[in-house]
Order: sequence, then C-alpha cells, then structure tokens
Amino acid sequence: MAQPTDTPVRRHGLATVGATVARIARPLFRRRGFAEGAVITDWAAIVGAHLASIASPERLAFERGQRDHGTLMIRVASAFGLEVQHLSPQIIERVNGHFGYPAVARLKILPGGMPELRAKRPPRGPAPPPPTADTLATMQSVEDPELRAALERLAKALQTTADACAPAKGPEKAKNGGDK
Repeated sequence: MAQPTDTPVRRHGLATVGATVARIARPLFRRRGFAEGAVITDWAAIVGAHLASIASPERLAFERGQRDHGTLMIRVASAFGLEVQHLSPQIIERVNGHFGYPAVARLKILPGGMPELRAKRPPRGPAPPPPTADTLATMQSVEDPELRAALERLAKALQTTADACAPAKGPEKAKNGGDK
C-alpha cells in the first residue's frame, strides 16, 4: 500500500492547488497553534454552515509535549456566545470525530466580531435577446388564453430587460456634460 506523502499530487505535470496550498500554509498554521491546519480549512465541514458563520477557530493550544486533549479557542460573534457555549460538547465531538483522536478536550470562547463575509454574486451574463417578430407571431397562434397571456408577459419582461441592459444611445457630449 502506498504511503501518503507531502508532495503535491501531479496530473499531466500540474500540481493540484489543494495539495500545494496545504503544504505552503502548514508552517503558518503551526505558528498560530494549529498543528492540524484542517481545523481552519475544514471548519465549515466540521461544525456546519451555521456555526461556521458565527464562530471561527483562533488557536489550538496543547500542554507542553502533548498533541491531544488541547484547548480550542474560537472567536464567536458576541450575540451568539451563549448558543456556542451550549453547543460546546457537540463542537468538541465533531472536531475530535473529524481528526479521529481526542485533539480537543475544552473550548475557550473568545467574544468578538466576526469578519463580514459577503455573499458573492455570480457575474451577470448578457441580457437575453428580445423576442423576434417570428416568435411573437407564433405566440399569437397559442389557443390556451392563460398560456398566451403568460407568454405575452414573458415577452414584455424580456423586452424590458433587453432595453435596460442596452448601452445608452446618444451623443457623448450630452452624456459627459459637454466639451471641456
């Protein structure tokens, strides 16, 4: 059986990003007290999306010479401190279950603000083209009045969207406030 190594997995001469990032970040995690960087990288998978949005791991401290039964310090948004305190046994159980050994014995809750995480919007694509005359003619041949009305509303919405996304027309002088 092959032994896992610290070298990045290569496919067609390229290293996978996950393996490379883990190798580079390992010394940084150790300086912050994380012998196991997976506490940070897999935090949302370990504790769930809700807890990951209100709490983040700050440091994992062990007794000198030990690598188990440590204290995990987590930063918690102030309003959720009590909730996280009540969920401490489940958080410890999930972290230890993730690692497969009793890495954490205690949680220390550090009150404070969480960094704002903005939901990223997907980039807007181009507006759909407005319905063509051929499409409008075909729409009139639909016998069901409710379906025809729904198609007409859709055509009107597509036309409005196309008009709103179209570049502004007109002389540049008017747009820029005249020549200067």
